[in-house]
Amino acid sequence: MLFFNYNTTMKNVAILGASTNQSRMSHKAQLLLRDKGYMPIPINPSAEMVDGVICYPDLLSCPMTI
Repeated sequence: MLFFNYNTTMKNVAILGASTNQSRMSHKAQLLLRDKGYMPIPINPSAEMVDGVICYPDLLSCPMTI
């Protein structure tokens, strides 16, 4: 179950363990957040892109504020 406060002013959300596999929960969470107006940032050391978004190998590599 995904618990998230949609009323927050934060818009960038890191998805740790983001997956290119559409059946994985992390992939579904990324799509849900994007549909709600957030900017999901995929974090996975073994992927270059997830759903058309650049994937970062770790949180320190991400240039955006999360």
